Amino acid sequence: MINKFLTDIRIIKDAINTKKLVIFAGAGISIDAGVPSWGKLIDEIKNELDLPENEIDFLKIPQIYFNERQEKEYIEKIRNVLGHRKLKHNEIHEEIFELNPEHILTTNFEDLLEQVINKKSLPFSIVKQDTDLPYSHNTKLLVKIHGDLDNTNFVLKEDDYLNYSLDHPLIEAFIKSIFATKVVLFIGYSYNDYNLKQIIQNVRNILGNNFQNAYLLSIDNKTHYSHKQYLKNKGINVIDYFDADFINKDELKSNYITDFLKGNNAYKENYYQEIQTLSDKGQLLFNFLKFIRFYDDLKSNITNDNVINKIHKSLFRFSELKALPQDFISKLYPFKTSNNYENLLHNTTLVLKNRIVKELFYEEINIENNIVVYNPKSKITKREKEENEQKLNQIITKLNNSLIFNVTNKDFITGTKNILLNSKKKCNCSKCKFERFEFNESLTEINSYIINEISDIKEDLQKAYLNYKFGNYINSFNMHEEIATKAWQMEKYITYYIVKNNMKSLKGLINFNEYNINEEEKDKIINKIEYIDADKLIFQIPYKSNEEYELLKIIRDDTILMTSRDQIEDIYKHVEDIYIKYKHPYTRVESPYYPQLIYIELYKVINFYTYNYIISDGFSNFRKLIQKCIESLIISYATNKNYTGRLKKFSKDFFCISVKYCNSDLLEKQLAKYEVKELEFEKADIDEILTLSINFFNSLYKKSDLLASGSFKNKLIFNQLSRNSYSDKIRSIFNNIIILMCSIDVTKNKSAEFTNAFITFLEYEDFIFGDNVKYLNNFLRKKYKLFTVKDCERLIKIAHAKIQKQKRYDTFEAISYIANQNNFELLKTEEYVQKILSDSKYYGTNNLLIIPLWKMSNLELKNKLESILINNLKNDFEPTLYTQASYQKIIDYRIFFDQYIESINLSNSWYSSDENSGYSLVNNKPVLDNFHFHNALIFLYDMNVKSNDPKLDLFTNLTDYMKFFLFREKSDLLKFKIEWLFLINWETIYKEIKKIKHLKKLIEVALRENYDEELAKLYTKYFM
Repeated sequence: MINKFLTDIRIIKDAINTKKLVIFAGAGISIDAGVPSWGKLIDEIKNELDLPENEIDFLKIPQIYFNERQEKEYIEKIRNVLGHRKLKHNEIHEEIFELNPEHILTTNFEDLLEQVINKKSLPFSIVKQDTDLPYSHNTKLLVKIHGDLDNTNFVLKEDDYLNYSLDHPLIEAFIKSIFATKVVLFIGYSYNDYNLKQIIQNVRNILGNNFQNAYLLSIDNKTHYSHKQYLKNKGINVIDYFDADFINKDELKSNYITDFLKGNNAYKENYYQEIQTLSDKGQLLFNFLKFIRFYDDLKSNITNDNVINKIHKSLFRFSELKALPQDFISKLYPFKTSNNYENLLHNTTLVLKNRIVKELFYEEINIENNIVVYNPKSKITKREKEENEQKLNQIITKLNNSLIFNVTNKDFITGTKNILLNSKKKCNCSKCKFERFEFNESLTEINSYIINEISDIKEDLQKAYLNYKFGNYINSFNMHEEIATKAWQMEKYITYYIVKNNMKSLKGLINFNEYNINEEEKDKIINKIEYIDADKLIFQIPYKSNEEYELLKIIRDDTILMTSRDQIEDIYKHVEDIYIKYKHPYTRVESPYYPQLIYIELYKVINFYTYNYIISDGFSNFRKLIQKCIESLIISYATNKNYTGRLKKFSKDFFCISVKYCNSDLLEKQLAKYEVKELEFEKADIDEILTLSINFFNSLYKKSDLLASGSFKNKLIFNQLSRNSYSDKIRSIFNNIIILMCSIDVTKNKSAEFTNAFITFLEYEDFIFGDNVKYLNNFLRKKYKLFTVKDCERLIKIAHAKIQKQKRYDTFEAISYIANQNNFELLKTEEYVQKILSDSKYYGTNNLLIIPLWKMSNLELKNKLESILINNLKNDFEPTLYTQASYQKIIDYRIFFDQYIESINLSNSWYSSDENSGYSLVNNKPVLDNFHFHNALIFLYDMNVKSNDPKLDLFTNLTDYMKFFLFREKSDLLKFKIEWLFLINWETIYKEIKKIKHLKKLIEVALRENYDEELAKLYTKYFM
């Protein structure tokens, strides 16, 4: 009987959770408050009438009283017997409302339920007669179907029942609608209650097969099985308090309800209350109601037989989500077994407190070849074993997706057990293809995808999400709109909520990125989005459980992102502090292994949002968090090797995440700031990084065996690149790949494939311009060993045809660096060189391009380019061309030295006033007003121009600091200022000026008078 009993309780709980419970309250709820039962009321009336002793018709007796005494005396009699306005509600009345019914219907006349409504300010409208029904302002109703003692039309006598349909048509219609659409629970009625039978019979006569079975709580220990069957035939299932009796392990009779309330429940909570003012039956009814309120099938006691089902059921309430928040899982029963605060997470380890759960994971589960193997202690069938293994695979996969890879017992005594399913099977879903940069396949699949009744809703959401990732924001919105309707119909409410939130997130993206749609259509979409209210959405969703509501709030409030942001801010400070401390010798710091903590926060955010297709990763808060995580890892890696807690090698995930989410400029600056020259990875990771990069480069073109070039443009991808948001994404990925690849050792087995894919990508791309070119040029210089002569020839054509004229010199300079380092002669045809020069003119001429072209040319071409260069300098002297040509030894610097000095004098004309020093002090540090003379000094020192060279006398408009650096020991040292040493940070200059007599002593005096750490370093390096 206990199984049927609990099944019925689950139905009532489900009705509560889905807002379908309606309570029908009878006289039994008020007996302990002093209200007489219907039988006692009739007896009181009968005592004042001269009736036969055997007259027991409960309707006829009050009718006779009314006929004999008339209305006024009849009403006063009923009010007096029922103690009108003299009685007070009790705990039973309050507990009824704790069940959170949608409506309460009652055949009682007294006002005890209204007292609870008023006391607790509950959102119920009170309906005492038909005219109240249209004016009820709350969605929840207390309907007194037999009227109220404040009025005179209460239903008690025979005529009242016979004329009920005529006198109360609206209330009767309401009752019928309740039985057709809700789950009705009768409380306070007995088996032979006339009201109960009359209500049911009237409703059944109207509704027929549309009548939904109702339920009745029974606390009568003498209810015979035949009586229960009688009521069942009428459409009422009896839930008997005493059907919860059972024989416990001590062979003693016990009651499930009483045991549960007294602490034999999942959380060991004592819910039992003994109410002194209640009778024995009243206490039973109060216990019953309290049990229904607190009973939760998910949190019922765990046994060895049901433990797998309990965990599976607890987790798979959330089957719509691939990943759950770590902390959220740790709070779910049966992992959490108390209402007290408990921290059950340690990084990626879940602490198990329940003995049975612990035994399951430690003694019955093994991971073999990335498959869960179940070895139960008890004997089960082969089919049961397979079913349990399937559930365990789903459980552990969900845990792994949520960053739980290990379990341990509550005291960490038995050690940590690994439960990681590290499957290396390649996933070929559209999203995984996108993540692997297999853009063509992914885009083809989403373009051909159609949402319909039989399509999988998870795949529907994936395709809508990928449209967002590809920059198809209108398509994404339209798909999300379809999915919202479908999800609601399928009762996939978490999916529905995610979809609605995604639609809201698309607003700004549509507003500022979608240009191929008329403004009227765009406005319609924006208006639809503005109508979405995330707070109202939560309340629209049918109630399931507190945990499901909590999850919706986590999504709404971006809790995962905000929590991880705070964690990373804290970790960043610690990592940076350790980095600074370890710059000093003999430092020792004890700390957690911060790189692991950083990766955990990274995965928490990325897994939760991207696995569940929640649109967030394109927005600044998300990307700033990722950038902070990446910087923290770089700092840890750059920390002195004496610190054992530093990051020693990066994972391929560092590369993947950086490439997809980092700001290129910040990434480059962070690597430079912490002086990271080389990024170390495991060899296997480097191979995967190269494969990923090759996939990306290959996305712009398709390979062909028919064409001589071996490839042709991928029109699908180029059509997508017409969308600014997508082209920006691709440009950013390209920049980040080459920024990181500058510091990664490319393995020989993949170098040729990588280089070819990279150059072919450059041949097809049409979106690398402006500052992006600098990342390309830097990569070419850093990885010069990768390129062959043929590679360089292709690069020259790319630089000539595709790089902006303003940026072309730098790219040719980078290619010439490759040529010089590898001893390549790349240019042999004068005609081609002349064409490059001719095509590269802008704003007059760009003669600087001669320099890299000269460096790449054969001897014959070099001679011709030298002549061109000298002619250019004669006709129109360019200081930069002159210095670069001198540095490369194309010309002797002395040839045009006079012209060069003249150009510097012209730039120095601003300093003709004696009051102008040529620099200013900012925070007590000198800052040059311009760098013309600064660069000239470096050039002079690099060319080894001596201080006694007579040509130096040609310089004019010199300030004191200029004279010092120009004439050195010949300058007036009495005018020397220590701050001048910080004006020009160039090693060649320092090595020369250290030869000046007395300069060392001047520095020593300055240090004694006012110690400066930067000056001390300079003194130590060059003057000691």
